[in-house]
Amino acid sequence: MKVNYGGFFRKGQPEKMPQKKELNQSAVWYGMEWKIPAAYFCKEGIVLDLCRSVPRGILEAYYEKWRPLLKNGDMDPGKEAQIQRENPFARDYNVTLEVNGNVCERENRSSIRWYGLSGVPDSQEADELMDAYSCDRGKAWQFDRISFPWQGEVETLSLTLKALPVYYEGSPRFVTRPGCGSEQIEIQNPSGRSGCRIEIKGCEASVLKEKLCQSDREWPRQFQVLTYQIQGWENSEKAIRPVIRDCRMSDEPRKKGDRAADGPAGISVLAVKENHDDFMAETVCSSLHFEPQQETEWMVLFPEVEEGEKTILLTGQE
Repeated sequence: MKVNYGGFFRKGQPEKMPQKKELNQSAVWYGMEWKIPAAYFCKEGIVLDLCRSVPRGILEAYYEKWRPLLKNGDMDPGKEAQIQRENPFARDYNVTLEVNGNVCERENRSSIRWYGLSGVPDSQEADELMDAYSCDRGKAWQFDRISFPWQGEVETLSLTLKALPVYYEGSPRFVTRPGCGSEQIEIQNPSGRSGCRIEIKGCEASVLKEKLCQSDREWPRQFQVLTYQIQGWENSEKAIRPVIRDCRMSDEPRKKGDRAADGPAGISVLAVKENHDDFMAETVCSSLHFEPQQETEWMVLFPEVEEGEKTILLTGQE
C-alpha cells in the first residue's frame, strides 16, 4: 500500500518508505465505528489513516430514499442541507493531533470510500485499504488520510475529533424585491432551539461584471444583493451563525446563441460584511440568472453541532 505525505491516496510512492507505527486504536463517535490502525512518519510530518464505518443497510436505505434527487441534482439549499445531514459519511469534522503535548493542525486531507454495494464500483485503492486494515466487508467504509506537519522525535500522540455543524432550514421563507424597505422577520428554528430575527436593510439588483472563462458559453450574470443583520441569535461558538441562501438555483450556462442550458455547473457570487450606519451588516448574493428577477425568495439555515468532541490517546500514557 502506498503512503505519501500530502494526503492523497493515489499519489506515487516516495523514494523512501515512511516509518510505520502500529496503533490499532478504535472508538465509537458520531454514530460510526472508527479505526486508527497506524501512523506513518515521513520527513515532512505524520500521516494518519482514519477508517470509519457504517452498517451497509443504513447506507443502502439512505441512497434508496434520496437517489432520485441525487440523480436529478435539482434541489434547493434546504433540501441539499437535509440530504447532507442524513448522509452518515457526510458528517464532517475538524481534527487536531497533539504531539508531545504540542497541538498540530492538519495540513492535508484526502478521502476515499468503499461501498460494497451492487452496481457501485469500488476503486482499487479502496480495496487495498480494506485488505491492509482488515476492514469488515459487511460494512461500508470511508478512509480519511490526514497529514500533520511535524519535525523531531515523537513520544506521545493524541487525536481530537470535533464535529462541524449540520444545517436545518428555519421557517418561514421570506421574499425581497429590489428597492424594498426595512423589515424584521422572526425565524423559527426547527430543532426547538433558539431562533433569530432577520432585520432586512435593503435589496439591490446587480450585474456580474467579471468575465468568465469559456468564450463559447454564456453565463448568467443578473443577481440581487440582500443587506441584513441577524439579531437574537445566541450560540456559545461565535463563529457558528445562521446563513441565508436563495431558495432557487442559478441558471445553467448555455452555448452562445442558444436558449437551452449547456449542462450543470456550480455558479455563485460571494458577498462580504459591510458597515452601514454604525452597525455591522452582512450581505448575501442571490443565485445568478440570465434575466433580471423581480423578487428573490430566501431561506435561513440554522447550524447545529450534534456531537461533542472525542479525544483518542494513540500512544503514551494518560
